Parts: sequence; C-alpha cells; structure tokens
Amino acid sequence: MQLSLFDTADYSTSINSDYKNYKNYDYIILAFSGGKDSLACLLQLLELGCPKEKIELWHHDVDAAIEGHPHFMDWPCTRSYCEAVAKYFEIPLYCSWRSGGFKREMLRDNTPTASVKFQTPDGQTIETGGNSNKLGTRRKFPQQSGNLSTRWCSSYLKIAVSDVAIAHQDRFKGKSTLFISGERAEESPARAKYKYLEPHRKNTKSRQIIHWRPVHQWSTLEVWQIISKHGIVPHPAYWWGFGRTSCRTCIFLNDVDWATLYRYSPSTVGRISSFEQEFQLAISRNKRYLQQRIQESTARVVDPLWIKQSEYFDLPLYTSDWQFPPGAYGDQGSGSW
Repeated sequence: MQLSLFDTADYSTSINSDYKNYKNYDYIILAFSGGKDSLACLLQLLELGCPKEKIELWHHDVDAAIEGHPHFMDWPCTRSYCEAVAKYFEIPLYCSWRSGGFKREMLRDNTPTASVKFQTPDGQTIETGGNSNKLGTRRKFPQQSGNLSTRWCSSYLKIAVSDVAIAHQDRFKGKSTLFISGERAEESPARAKYKYLEPHRKNTKSRQIIHWRPVHQWSTLEVWQIISKHGIVPHPAYWWGFGRTSCRTCIFLNDVDWATLYRYSPSTVGRISSFEQEFQLAISRNKRYLQQRIQESTARVVDPLWIKQSEYFDLPLYTSDWQFPPGAYGDQGSGSW
C-alpha cells in the first residue's frame, strides 16, 4: 500500500486535505544544509515514494564562497558534500546566498543589507535587493537567542534568502509547492514549538506553499537509523565529533568543539578571536572569550582523513560498512536554538 506524505500527520485544520499527497504538488523544495536532519528528510521523502523529478535541494551558502569569498564561518567542505548527495540521488541542487556572506553582514556599518543571489533551474543566477534606503549597523556576532533578530545569522543568511528565492521566481505562481526543513523538537524548546505542517511564510493566493517538518518529532537516534539504513556517509563535521553540521565556527559550539577546531585549524579560530577583541564581545553569551575556553578544554583527536575531507568532500557517499560517527554521541544542542 502506497503511503502518502501526511498519513500520520497532525496537520493544521486550516490546510485543505488536498495537500496530503505529494502528487498534488508541482514542486518539492528541501532546505538542505548537508546535516543529518535535512539528509533524513530527503531519505524519508524517497522512502515515501516521492518522485525525484519533483524534488529540489536548496542550499544556503552562508559565506557566499560561491562568489569566491574565503570561508569565514562555514565548513569549507559543505558545498561539495551537498553536491555529492545531489549527484548520488540524481536530484538538482540550487545554491543561494547573500552577497558578501556572513562576514559582510557582520561588519555592516551604516549600510543596507546586501543583495540576495540564487540559482535557477534554467542555469541563471538572479540577484535582487541590496539597494534599500534603510541603513543599519551590526559590528557584532549574532547572539545565542531564540529571537531571530538577535540571532541574525539564521534569519538573514538562510531564512530570508530562501524567502527571496521563492518570491522572485515566477515558476511558483499558480502552482503548489511543498517546502521542507529539518527542525526537530528535541533540539531546543523553541524548535519544539514549531508546527509540523503549516502555510509557508510566502504562501499567497497566487502561490500556494506548505511548510512541512517531517522529522520534527523524531529522536536523534531515529535520524541516524535512517541514514544508516541507506548507508550514507555523514558530513565530515560529525567525524570531528561535532553534534551538528551548522557553521564550523557556530556561535553555539561548546568548549571542546572550539578546542578541537583550534588544534587542527588555529587560523580559523584566530579569525573569530580577533573579532572578539575588536568588538569587545565574546562570541558566546557566557562572556568567556575563546582563548580562555580553549585553554580550559581538552581537544578531541580527529582522524587525518576527516581533517582532509573537511576542506573538500570527495569520498564515495555510500558505504556498506556504515558506522556511527563520533558526533552522533555529541552535544546535540550545539548549533541550534
């Protein structure tokens, strides 16, 4: 018997039951970070029989490295890992980003927020925005908060970028779209309040978009089980012992993560530490600067293979000898709120 996507969903009564099967959607967009949760969403989609030709993977490049900027916050390997997943499953991958990336937004000083760029199925890269009369200054790291105006990295470099990409593509007008993301209730009190199924922020009368969080009620173990079942090699971050694939220098990293990163890539940590000194503000809200946190922690030992792969992922994505990475047992709150 063929399962529909929402056979067991406690979906909002404001959403018509016509939206309970993937066959009613023209497009299925999966916000794909390369992390375990978005990977689990993809595998769940495929297990439910969703045709690949309807699926699009959307990856937000937070550093705008696709423009040639050096990596500042993110794992250098993330885009190559996402490309490997897309190639393996024969599903298109489209990147989007804010011009100048994280660093430009962080250093914004009496200037408007930069433009958004996004790739389209016809091979174009569209640019929009960046010319607002509304000026603003940041000159500080995003803060550890459930409030997206202060934890601006998620809102400005991912959520808003995705919204712009949807709103500026006429192909979604007059169509039905399913937008999927991998937030889980187990990750944080704030994410526990997210709805399993609801109208997307960009849902309009002319553009029907439903937001589905298929793994919202899954445990971490269930996420790893579906990845194991399909034999997919996880993102290198998990092999470093990181509990999540957020940015390599995410504001939520724990002290051991920072110490480990410093051990193998001191220049990466040094860049963040220098801005702590410039801003006179620690990246963590506990007011402890990185130098102190690293000195008081013991770094993990990372296999040289995964040090290399953290720069560019080029391993086979499938393995018949699947094993839990060290990060499967790590701090699951690292990188979420």
